[in-house]
Amino acid sequence: MMGVYGGVADVLELANALVMEGRHAGVVLLEDVERELDLPLLFRPLRIPSSRLLDDLPEARLLVATSYQNRLPVAVAR
Repeated sequence: MMGVYGGVADVLELANALVMEGRHAGVVLLEDVERELDLPLLFRPLRIPSSRLLDDLPEARLLVATSYQNRLPVAVAR
């Protein structure tokens, strides 16, 4: 991740909006991603090593891949 913009920013803002509505929402960040989130968040992102993503991913109703690098693990997870 080279910054918070585009689809990544949209997903973070959507998760914030869902939390503001009283819903349980969050985001998983791969641990090999630098800590550069400068957007105010209403939830704590879950960090999972990319090698453990499929094993440690919590149950979710909706998963969204924000880049081509994580599209396959997200597709396989559900």
